[in-house]
Amino acid sequence: MIKELRNIIQEVSSVKGLNEALNILVERIREVTQADACSIFLVDKESSEHVLMATVGLSKKLVGSLRLKLSEGLVGLVAAREEPINIADTVEHPKFCHYAELSKERYHAFLGIPIIQYGELLGVLVTQKRTPGSFDKTEEASLVTLVTQLVDVIAFSKALSPVGDILNGIPCVPGVGIGKI
Repeated sequence: MIKELRNIIQEVSSVKGLNEALNILVERIREVTQADACSIFLVDKESSEHVLMATVGLSKKLVGSLRLKLSEGLVGLVAAREEPINIADTVEHPKFCHYAELSKERYHAFLGIPIIQYGELLGVLVTQKRTPGSFDKTEEASLVTLVTQLVDVIAFSKALSPVGDILNGIPCVPGVGIGKI
């Protein structure tokens, strides 16, 4: 699995746009984990929502339009705890929410990984399987490692996307810097 993860990191790192990077990421993660669905939700600070930005396994029509409140459902639980959540059967979980938009999709196994950079939650990566049963610990650890390696690529791509007009930096010394981006 290490080889597959390295290939995913290289492929995602070589693209220029956020949407392309996220689409490659969900497709490759779904293949590696043999999941039935993989999705990425990114935090929209202005609306205080998680927005579905890429998916394989859910309807592509939901990309950009499926929005969840920050504390809503299992995605909200992953975000609130800021740690991976691995659930064998989502229907049995008290935070499970059924959405009318997802009426055709029935997934039971759920693995959610927070996407965090410098203590700030950027989003949540979700993998799902139709059959009940937790993802194994190797898959969980591998996805945590993958997200850790890709968080800077995701953050950089997000900053360059049309959604964000301003690039925010972290100062390392006092003063003013001028340069081309």
